[in-house]
Amino acid sequence: MSDPDHDHDDDGPADAAARVCPACGHRGLEPGYLEDQGDSSMGFIRWIAGPIVLGRVGRAKVDRHRERFRVEALRCPACRHLSLYTTRRA
Repeated sequence: MSDPDHDHDDDGPADAAARVCPACGHRGLEPGYLEDQGDSSMGFIRWIAGPIVLGRVGRAKVDRHRERFRVEALRCPACRHLSLYTTRRA
């Protein structure tokens, strides 16, 4: 079953202007992304499959074999709700 308000592909969220806010029902969301400004960052956040594993100093251990996906966001201009979606592999 397909729902046009929740369909998206590997290239990004479906047409944001046609999307409906899940919080208030407003139609017409603004596309965007969350920036990562940390040391050695690529400038955007990524979702990584599997549970987080922390090292001795409390930082996440990097497992280069796990799948990674870029995270994009849709913001509602009416109520400021933010929805996050995974898109292209990062």
